Amino acid sequence: MGDNLVLLSPATNRVAASRGVMSFDGQGGGRFETEELQLNMNIVAAGAQQVGNSSTTCALSYEVDRSGQVRIVLSDCFSIGLSGSITNLTFTASDIHLDGRLSIDGKTLLLSDLDPSVSTGTAVRAR
Repeated sequence: MGDNLVLLSPATNRVAASRGVMSFDGQGGGRFETEELQLNMNIVAAGAQQVGNSSTTCALSYEVDRSGQVRIVLSDCFSIGLSGSITNLTFTASDIHLDGRLSIDGKTLLLSDLDPSVSTGTAVRAR
C-alpha cells in the first residue's frame, strides 16, 4: 500500500491506506474487492492494538450510455476484520452509487461523483 496512507481526521493520529480492484464483466455486472490497513497512533495502552486490516467484497452493476457516461452501483458489500482489534468484526454497507465518464478511446474511467457521500454501515463482532 506504500505511500497511500491518508490522515483520516485532523483530530486523531489515525491513517489508512486502501487498494482495490473493480472488475467489469462486459454484461453490466462485476465485482469490487478492496483491502484496507489502518494505523492508530492515539492508542498507547499496554497490549492495545494500533493496527487493523480488513477485506471488503461488493457486487457491482453498471450502465454505460452512448455519450460515455457510466453509472456504477456497489451492493451487497461485506467486510471482515483480518487483524488487530477488528479481527472477526464484520461490516455491511448500504448501496454505494458512483458516476463517471469513459475517455474517448474507452480505456480510462474517470469517477466524478459518489452518492450518497456516506453509506450506512453496520458492524457486528463474530462470536
